[in-house]
Amino acid sequence: MRPLTAALIALVALVVPANAPAVVGGAPATPGAHPHIGSLRVDDGEAGSDDFVCGASLIAPTWVLTAAHCLVTAEGPGPRATAGVDPARVSVGLGSYERTGPAETIAAAEVIVNDRYGQPAENSNDVALVRLVRAATKATPIRLATPAEQDIYAPGRQTTVVGWGTAFFPDVGGLTVREDLQQVSVPRVSDEAAALSYQTDALNGQFDPQTMLAAGNLSGLEDSCQGDSGGPLTVPDREGRLAQIGVVSFGFGCGFPTQYGIYARVADTPLYGWIVTRTGATPPAPDTGTASPALRASPDVRARHAHVGRRRLAFTLSAGTALRDVSLRVTRSRGGRRITVAAGRLRDLRATRRVVLRLRVRPATARSLLRIALTATDASGRRVSAVLRARGRTHR
Repeated sequence: MRPLTAALIALVALVVPANAPAVVGGAPATPGAHPHIGSLRVDDGEAGSDDFVCGASLIAPTWVLTAAHCLVTAEGPGPRATAGVDPARVSVGLGSYERTGPAETIAAAEVIVNDRYGQPAENSNDVALVRLVRAATKATPIRLATPAEQDIYAPGRQTTVVGWGTAFFPDVGGLTVREDLQQVSVPRVSDEAAALSYQTDALNGQFDPQTMLAAGNLSGLEDSCQGDSGGPLTVPDREGRLAQIGVVSFGFGCGFPTQYGIYARVADTPLYGWIVTRTGATPPAPDTGTASPALRASPDVRARHAHVGRRRLAFTLSAGTALRDVSLRVTRSRGGRRITVAAGRLRDLRATRRVVLRLRVRPATARSLLRIALTATDASGRRVSAVLRARGRTHR
């Protein structure tokens, strides 16, 4: 949601080059890196029109996260309207980097706009959820970072934002909107710097550090823009996998010096708690770097009771859903690199099963915090993966 005024448009037209590259300062998205990306569509009732309104992200098989301002029924001064658009008009395109060519389009069963949207600041709590009528089969959910992982997006850390929005500001007619997904990397900005930039912004309101975070360069030039709203802001987690920390919300212009992009802060307690409560999801536990007797790696799979023998490593796997063609690779970290402790395959995994693998290292090497990488095929035929942890202990 980026403000446009006549004076601002005239000023920017004089100072911003017309050939600014896409997102703003971006490039085509890395193939396969964003299987969670979605295009939010709201039927406007006109035959043949492009119903795309915003970006979105799949955070669970039947749940999509986007921005509240993409789905409210009205906008205006003062407290924001929080009534959501009629779900019968809403759908989400998934499984493709092409804005108008999704691999699957799924209708909405329910639209939930945060009931505190617009409070206490003009754009606070800018998140909404869409519950799909069925589980997605062509896209893979992204994990939300948890409030315990704030170090992974500390100020100065690089973040990535993706979207199909305009590549130039102002673009009143949408002439630079891209058909193919774009991405740009920008550093996380401290709350103090963001507050200085938006302390007197009459168009957007003040910066709210409880439900907002900022990302961008002091010099501008790289940013999200109109049409990117609702899309995910991501960072690598401690395992190097993408985790979502933000939702594109607003900004003063796009790529302006000192005017950072502002994102809904979905990895901190207020919004994270709201999302988890509404979806009923049990998010994966973060990697704390400490041992746990049964550290959950996903809502469906866990590993525990790892025992190290003279030649074997045994542990228990529990799965909430049936899996087949299961591949396992057990490693530990030593001296900054990963050592393979054991590996193997299972024909299937149903409920709880004791797994025994041949050690590839000395038993003493396996007595450590172990990382178990699992890939498998689920009941719908999709390849799924999880990273589990268990403490290797000597069998007694």
